[in-house]
Order: sequence, then C-alpha cells, then structure tokens
Amino acid sequence: MKFLFALWEGGGNVPPQLGLARALVDRGHDVRVLGDPVLVPEIEAAGCEPVTWTEAPHRATRSPESDFVRHWQARTPPGSFARVRDALLTGPAARFAHDVVAELDRRPADAVAPDCASSRAAITSAA
Repeated sequence: MKFLFALWEGGGNVPPQLGLARALVDRGHDVRVLGDPVLVPEIEAAGCEPVTWTEAPHRATRSPESDFVRHWQARTPPGSFARVRDALLTGPAARFAHDVVAELDRRPADAVAPDCASSRAAITSAA
C-alpha cells in the first residue's frame, strides 16, 4: 500500500508518527511524509520519502524564531489555545489542504495518515 503521512514539527507528535511510518516501511509499504523541512533528516532516518509543505506554514529550523504558533507568548491558557487554533488548526487550513491535495495529485496514496493536530489534512483526505 501507499501511505501519505502529514505532520508538523510540534515536538511530541513526531516520534510516534515516524515510528508508525517506519513500521509500515518495514512491512514493505511505500510511505511518504509531508512535513516541515526541519524534519527531513528524521523522515529519511525512518526510511520514508520526505515531501515538504510549500503553501502551508512550516519550520526550516527548530529555533524559537521559526515557530509560527508561538503559544508560549500568550498570557493565559485560553490565549495559548487561541494561538494554536489560529496559527495551526484553522487559520492556514486551506494552505495545508492545498499541499495535501497537490501531493495526492502528484502521486496518489491509498491512505492519508494525518497527525493529531492535522485536522486540515484529515478533512482534505476525506473529501
């Protein structure tokens, strides 16, 4: 089978996603991972083909300056949630969807596996 994983560099979400992707590769599946450029070495180490976001917000480094969510700058927990919502979940949803659709048009997959925060990829893959 051909899988397309879609994930962002959110820290704790990366190891389980790439662990699952690696397990699929080990079972002989074709696995691509659409993600942030900073993840390319980890994606390749998992035996997967890296594909990077183009339209969607993405990180080239793990420096604080490259973080487009910046939830730590909020003064309250609701403010932190609002930053995640606006910068990751809903604000750029169309841009993430564009990248997923473009990648599926370039090379179809049997299944799309979005990470826990990739509601935009899940919605896109269901459409």
